[in-house]
Amino acid sequence: MRFRVGQPLGYRPQQALSLYVFTLTLFATGIAFGALAIGFLSPTQKHELAGSLGLFFAELRHGGVAEPDVAFRYAMGYHFKVLGLLWLLGLSVVGLPFIVVAVFLKGMILGFTVGLLVSQSGWEGFLFALTAVVPPNLLVVPAVLVVSVAGMAFSLALIRNHFLARRQPMWPAFLRYAALVPVSALALVTASWVQAYLSPAMMRVVAQMVSG
Repeated sequence: MRFRVGQPLGYRPQQALSLYVFTLTLFATGIAFGALAIGFLSPTQKHELAGSLGLFFAELRHGGVAEPDVAFRYAMGYHFKVLGLLWLLGLSVVGLPFIVVAVFLKGMILGFTVGLLVSQSGWEGFLFALTAVVPPNLLVVPAVLVVSVAGMAFSLALIRNHFLARRQPMWPAFLRYAALVPVSALALVTASWVQAYLSPAMMRVVAQMVSG
């Protein structure tokens, strides 16, 4: 059976669609929870976060951001850790619920970040979210979701195979699962470059526009 990136581990289109719909719904639910979580912060916590954002924006206007090379290595290391964790979780039956939690938390962090910027800084925060958060996540989110769906598919295949009277070899499915790693890694390297080099440049432009 031919492997396609959008069709995890040789699943039939209907099965693959169900996994993607579930994962996207879970991710969107996490975004909503993250945005709503801001309303549960105490006034003191909101004040502290607003102060931190103010300092960050002030440093940005004066060019006080991390060196691109350092930021690139940090971003790439972080994204690779997430990718590796999700992939390893898919190799076991017990990893399935952890993948579900990881997808939800990824969405929640994204929703909280964007919601915090907008709620505390208004249009300035919206523009910073648009330039700093959105561009790299246009690559990060699809890569994470594809690996998550493939991990859930492989974990479910392990569960089914465990209860079959005649167990099927898992090597073909494993090789298809492993083939996702370099594709996803390439997307994450590109996202890290955008996060380290492109986003800061766009953020400085926005900072100058807002302050000027």
